[in-house]
Amino acid sequence: MNRCFFVWCCIVAFAQEFATSNVTFAKSPQLRLLSRWQNALPPQGGGGLCESIAFEPQTRRLFVANSLVTGGQRYVRIEVVNLDNPLQPVTEASLDFSAFGADVSSIAVSNGVLAAAMIQTVKTDSGRVVFVDVSGADLRPAL
Repeated sequence: MNRCFFVWCCIVAFAQEFATSNVTFAKSPQLRLLSRWQNALPPQGGGGLCESIAFEPQTRRLFVANSLVTGGQRYVRIEVVNLDNPLQPVTEASLDFSAFGADVSSIAVSNGVLAAAMIQTVKTDSGRVVFVDVSGADLRPAL
């Protein structure tokens, strides 16, 4: 099934938002499914495509790395999901990262800058890390 279950997003968002706070619980927190989100890539049967996710608390956006090769077409994307209303996550953008490599290995976001570790087409070639602002603009000219 080509789905990324939102429960994982909630766990990551919860963990990142409260990791540095002094929140204590009288009893163990209970997790429950709030909603689901479906990525924008073509259906692929056999599993979801969410490889790496990062949450930016300031903008309440979730960044989801997706890669897929189907029908000779390679999709290397990072989906930007707005979580202003966690009951109705909305895809704001689908950023194409195919110009930077064959696959997104990992992502991180902080202070409006998204870092993506890229795997090259020849897996033994050196990878690279690409820095973009959260709108998807390449920051290489500014570095």
